[in-house]
Order: sequence, then structure tokens, then C-alpha cells
Amino acid sequence: DIDHVGGLASVLDGLKVRYVFDNGATSDTYAYRHFSREVSENRIAAGRRFILRRGDSIEGVKGVSILCLNPPAAWAKDHSVSVNDMSLALKVGFGGSAMLFCGDIGEKAISEAMLISPPLLKSSLIMLPHHGEKLSPWSEAFIDSVRPIYAVISQGRAAGEVSRSEDTQSLLSAKGIKIFRTNNGGSVFASMDGKNLSVDNFESKYNPGFFNRKIRPER
Repeated sequence: DIDHVGGLASVLDGLKVRYVFDNGATSDTYAYRHFSREVSENRIAAGRRFILRRGDSIEGVKGVSILCLNPPAAWAKDHSVSVNDMSLALKVGFGGSAMLFCGDIGEKAISEAMLISPPLLKSSLIMLPHHGEKLSPWSEAFIDSVRPIYAVISQGRAAGEVSRSEDTQSLLSAKGIKIFRTNNGGSVFASMDGKNLSVDNFESKYNPGFFNRKIRPER
């Protein structure tokens, strides 16, 4: 899907990338073909492209732990599992802080994640699954297991995208979790120094008022 790999071609085009980690899924969509072409043009050999499954860890960055929490290996051959539920979910830790990136996981993957011990899920920041949409009765229990301080919702500015995350935003606010939305502040910047986690967005960091401007050209 374009919201799964659509932005990765630009990352590969703009940065020097040495390794690629994905879930092994392929597609005939333009977005995937563009992504694959950029992988080839970056000369990322097969030995530097890895398929991740739950329990895999990425090592090599001093002090940093990267653990794959989804998908389970058995799902690779289960055609009933949706494309969304096959999304990678990664926990990145450094010192006393951690960030949990949930991709586009849906109800099945969230309920599966609840089988993981809560201490393993606990993270200071969560990038919410499926653009912040409330997916199932598991959603609140999942948030309670993660116990985040910050939550990031990736969504566009269309009214339909914003409205589908309203229940989740109400839930997060009631729990005192600070919300960052990409449609209301732009790109989110999160950094860990081994002791603390700091989070900011494009608007407050670089261009205050940018997302509040309304421009009406003269006719």
C-alpha cells in the first residue's frame, strides 16, 4: 500500500542507506516498484536486506536495542492475515527510554501483541497503529500495557482521516498522554540520549504558526 512504502523511496533517494529491513511482502503496485528500484539503485545487496519476524533483534549500534514484535513467523504462510497485520512493529530502546513503532497493525496483531509480557511492550513513546483509528476492545488494554508518555498519530488533513482517530485521541487525553499529530504540526522529531526522551514537531521547532495559516489568493 502507498501508506506502507510510499515514502520510503524518497528516504532511499535522499539518504545513504546501507541496510533494509522489511517483512518480506511484495506487491505489483507503483509504490512498491518504486521502492524496489531505489533499493537496487542504492546497491543494497541481498546480504544487506533482511526479513524480520517477531523475536528478531537488530544489533550493531552501541547501547541501542531494536526488537521486532510483529509479525510472528507463522503468519508468513497464513493467507488469511491482512497486509496491515503483517506490518513490522519495532521497539527501539536506548538507556532508560524506548519508542514503539506499530506500523499499520490491526485488530489481529494488537490482540496477538497482548500475549507479550507488558514489561516488554512498555515504551515512553508509541507511534499508534493504523493512523490512530480505534480498532477493537483491545486498543485501551494495549495502550495501558505500553504506558506511553507521548503518542504520535500519522494522518493527513482530510476530515475523514482526522475524525476516525477522535475516539483514540479522547482515550489518550483522558490518560494524560501527550499527542502529536502529523496533520497538526507536521513531522515529529523524537530523540533519546540514554536518559531522557525529547519530542517535538516541525511547526514548533522550525516554523511556528505554519499549520494555522490560511491563504486566500485574489481572483
